[in-house]
Amino acid sequence: MMSSGTSPAASQSSSISSTVISGATVSTNQATSQTNMASSATNSMIGESSSIARNTGASVTTGNS
Repeated sequence: MMSSGTSPAASQSSSISSTVISGATVSTNQATSQTNMASSATNSMIGESSSIARNTGASVTTGNS
């Protein structure tokens, strides 16, 4: 009786762990894509900031001269 009760529990725990592992993999992939999107957005913001700084610098220089 004990051995027959143990095997279903073992099969259940293995199926649960495999589900958790696949879920973790999906979460990791989502986190990676979100990180890539965040870095792309940051790069865009850095590019815009430097172009704004250039434009501002040009107008300040023109105002001074």
